[in-house]
Amino acid sequence: MYGERVGAFHVLCDSAEEAERVKSQVRTIIRPMYSNPPAWGARLAATVFENPELMQEWAEDMKMMAKRIGDMRVELVAALKRAGSTRNWDHITKQIGMFSFTGLTKEQCAKMISEHAVYLTANGRISMAGLNMSNVDKVARAMHDVTTKY
Repeated sequence: MYGERVGAFHVLCDSAEEAERVKSQVRTIIRPMYSNPPAWGARLAATVFENPELMQEWAEDMKMMAKRIGDMRVELVAALKRAGSTRNWDHITKQIGMFSFTGLTKEQCAKMISEHAVYLTANGRISMAGLNMSNVDKVARAMHDVTTKY
């Protein structure tokens, strides 16, 4: 579904008046995207969700991927320790989802890219789904290096 513009956007508001104001702003933002959304993603989701066997397979795949990403969070922190880092990286294992905010500064992120060819956003967000047992030590060494130097 990634890239197919399928999903949901939720906003919790304190009052009906606030909800109306938020709704007005959201409509303004989404109007250019929503006027003619692609149908492929919605059709694919409907195919999966309407078929009990496919739905079960999808749910199992989601559990497997969530576990893999959680395991990689734990492994990244362990790899940082193996690299010699004495920093507290608990925030990485406490977060959930495909991405993690590393806590790296903009300068450190730039050095991750230029000196180590490890790519992440300038605000320190890194793809946990992109980590695996073949690259986690490299990423950890790079993070340790830039947090030591900069």
